[in-house]
Amino acid sequence: HLLAKSTEVLCRIGLCLTGSLDKMISYSPWPKPRPRRLIPGVLVVIAVGVFLSRSHPPRAPSQNSEGNTFQAYRLRSGVSRGSGVGVRGGGKLFASGRLMKRYGTRFKERSRSTSASASADMPNALKNPNEYEYIIIGSGVGGLSCGATLAKEGHKVLVVEAHDRPGGCCHSFKRKTPEGIWEFEVGPSVLQSLGDEQSVNPLRMVLDELGETFDSVEYDGCGMWSPDGYWRYQLGPEAAEGGVKDMLRKMSKDPDAAINQYDDLKDDLKTISKIHDACPLTSLRQDWGALLTTGISMVPMLVRQPWAVKELPKILDSFHHISGPIVKETHLKRFIDILSFFSGFPANGTIGAAMIYCLQEFHKPNASLAIPLGGSPAIVNALNRALEKGGGELKLKAKVDEILTQDGHASGVRLVDGEEIRATKGVISGATIWDTAKLLRDHSAPGVSKWKDSMSKTPAQGTILHLFLGVNGEELPLSPEGKTLDPSQLVIRDWNRPLSDPQNVITVSIPTLLDPTIAPKGKHIVHVYTSGTEPYELWESVDGDKEAYDALKQERLEVLWEAVDRILPGVRDRVEVSVDGTPLTHAKFLHRHQGSYGPALPAGKRLFGWMPIPEIPLLLYDTPVKGLLRCGDSTFPGPGVPAAVASGAIVANTLIPWYRHASKILQRTHSADIDRIKTAVDQVSNSLDKSRRRVGEVVSLLKESYSNSQTQTGYTEATRSAPSTIPRKPRAPQYGALRSTIGGRTAVSADPSR
Repeated sequence: HLLAKSTEVLCRIGLCLTGSLDKMISYSPWPKPRPRRLIPGVLVVIAVGVFLSRSHPPRAPSQNSEGNTFQAYRLRSGVSRGSGVGVRGGGKLFASGRLMKRYGTRFKERSRSTSASASADMPNALKNPNEYEYIIIGSGVGGLSCGATLAKEGHKVLVVEAHDRPGGCCHSFKRKTPEGIWEFEVGPSVLQSLGDEQSVNPLRMVLDELGETFDSVEYDGCGMWSPDGYWRYQLGPEAAEGGVKDMLRKMSKDPDAAINQYDDLKDDLKTISKIHDACPLTSLRQDWGALLTTGISMVPMLVRQPWAVKELPKILDSFHHISGPIVKETHLKRFIDILSFFSGFPANGTIGAAMIYCLQEFHKPNASLAIPLGGSPAIVNALNRALEKGGGELKLKAKVDEILTQDGHASGVRLVDGEEIRATKGVISGATIWDTAKLLRDHSAPGVSKWKDSMSKTPAQGTILHLFLGVNGEELPLSPEGKTLDPSQLVIRDWNRPLSDPQNVITVSIPTLLDPTIAPKGKHIVHVYTSGTEPYELWESVDGDKEAYDALKQERLEVLWEAVDRILPGVRDRVEVSVDGTPLTHAKFLHRHQGSYGPALPAGKRLFGWMPIPEIPLLLYDTPVKGLLRCGDSTFPGPGVPAAVASGAIVANTLIPWYRHASKILQRTHSADIDRIKTAVDQVSNSLDKSRRRVGEVVSLLKESYSNSQTQTGYTEATRSAPSTIPRKPRAPQYGALRSTIGGRTAVSADPSR
């Protein structure tokens, strides 16, 4: 009750102050305070805050083996008995307090000194060169995002990577031929452009915060090859020429119904899209501070529209629960399934937040896709520059054998060569959930053995089969529409099979159409791969049997050849370089469990199995080991470059003080308001200065006039100080003389009787 009343009072004060400023600058970022409209919003914030977290008293400071003192919150441990697809424990988003007993563990470490002025405790003051504040396992975009953010906050960070190059899935390899060097990228081929400054793309927001960027070339759509023909998905306004509505007119059996249903779906998502934009992923953290960092952006909107709170469950629900009652037309349903499939599931299983983001961001006026110049390693290089700029370090060829613990707290890592590196504050694992579990010993902390067993049962999505081609680029064919091919193409072989069926969806990327620098002159690179649906068990059965392995490879690659042949007829005669990558290759070089695309945890389940609120379908960042957190594409919000980058930022935000995180959000979300307020304050200050000077001038003139009038009447200071037997009052200043003096004219004589 006290918290609710205090929050209400603070909100009213803030709104009143804003309302006062409105009169000065004629700007109204928030509505005027109306208690009846304010209370629902406040209650929403309080309810969400109570659900998200419950604070715990700090325990007494303890020391690690190096004598470094740290202070941590108490850990509420306990392995989940909750439901899930084979998952027991691991935690759910922001679950804590009573829910934590069911949904896993909670971690929050707080440094005794976070001030930059406390130089003795800051990273550069650590005397042991083999000792860091935070060690991050894996240099994927999630780990680098986390490391760069922590380094910018002044922490001493080390990122260790098992491979000989950074990036994880976002790395490339080269092949040299007499014609030149071919650079093939292993990672993602479909990326959203970063050109929109107002975008809530986590990659854009993290790079902006770090002060980094990379060069790219934009394009506005991708080709789709399905059993019913070729069609193109164009980003940007739906009603534009070639946009979504034109596509529906061309491909739908009932175009009018399809367009009307699409409009109805967008209308249904209008309110939740505003909430999604108001609270981007980078505003989240896994502790009680999330109440403030999410409320900074959401409270103003919820005060305006308190009824919007009923839309919040859509963010976590399966998208088919949202689209199903509205979308009935066949092609529109297939289109939504294809968009959803980038998360690894069709609409049935895709978390609502992902599709709310896509349908909102992909159809803004300046929306587009992008090819990073130099391939996806350009993203990695930008994050690595930010890491080094903040004083962080990257150590390659450093495979971790064990996460070290002391008294149940993560204290460092041991590499396969026996080297031990100490972490005074914590360890963050960017490896998958299965690989992270393998790095912990059963005795490392209470509950670890049970947690490892539950995590090992987490179902995995399929893996990826690759075909890398270097082809002669002369006279590449045009698309069926007579236009230049898009760099990204998608082949759907059979609508009657689920999209997640092995080898039913094939992705074809031709990045050299826009970036010719990664291939010899006049050549093109074609990257063909299955979209995370290849069964690993099939390949595991031939591991070690070269003859069986080669036969299986030839059989399974034929589908990829057929897909690229459909887009580039006669491509087999053009090939100059051919490299294949099987799931076994994927697992070996990327150090990923079964080379998996990520955990197979579909959205749509109910909280506790019966409540109308959806549960969080993805794993969170905490573990039973204090000081050990996780990030990357096997945690919330899931696979994909933007999602993995967001996971790293969320973990880093959890580890920095809440007020630093809140200040960054204020700078980003209310920069325009802050600038206007600063302008208003400057205007008021200037006005006060001018008024002060004018008042001073008037006072001086009054004093001068008063003195002149007394002199004219013979009443001076000497007269006033001389003894007198007849008491008399001093004469008032003469009005005529005063008026003449203020008016800038010479004082005139006046009748003393007046």
